[in-house]
Amino acid sequence: MSDIAIEQFLVDPQGKLVINENIKNIFEYFLMASHIEGQDQVIERIREYIEMSLSGEATMKAQEIADNYLLYKGNLSTEQFAMNTDFSQQENLTMLRSALDDKKNTRRQYLGKELSEALFGHEERYDDYSYQRLLINSDSSLSEQEKDQLMAQAESQLPSKMAQGMRYKREEKKLTAQINRLKNQSDTAEEIFDLRANFYGEKIAQRM
Repeated sequence: MSDIAIEQFLVDPQGKLVINENIKNIFEYFLMASHIEGQDQVIERIREYIEMSLSGEATMKAQEIADNYLLYKGNLSTEQFAMNTDFSQQENLTMLRSALDDKKNTRRQYLGKELSEALFGHEERYDDYSYQRLLINSDSSLSEQEKDQLMAQAESQLPSKMAQGMRYKREEKKLTAQINRLKNQSDTAEEIFDLRANFYGEKIAQRM
């Protein structure tokens, strides 16, 4: 763990703890070592780090969140999926949706809705997007154009920066497929270059 940078708690000008995702990341940093040091030692390290990093009301708030977070982790029971799980099968998709919903419900039970959103909001929206992507790709009744339109709708539910990254990957995948089709035809080098230049810029297209 020595090579992993630990995040810092944030406080506002009034000395109150800022509730955001980095709190979760701090807890998970210490929890990574639970299989080596044991849960009790990890909990002591979390408490010690809170006391070293914060003061006053912020310390008490962080300790309260830590207690609830550890309860959540201790009661979290989700379905484990193998790397080669076939998500084109409806049964596996149903199990995945159930596992994601169980995780959300457990968070809200032990952390509450507001804290769950602050700590896991981005992660949950990405999970929902990933599920929608699997659902769309597994639907053989949809055309490629229809799938692309549904993917764009799913992306709109993501945080803007994340949505931009997913949109870029989707458009790049379409570009690659288009170029591969053109490569099988004659006299398309100029057209391929133009496509790459429009997407990546002329300097990158030259290198490619």
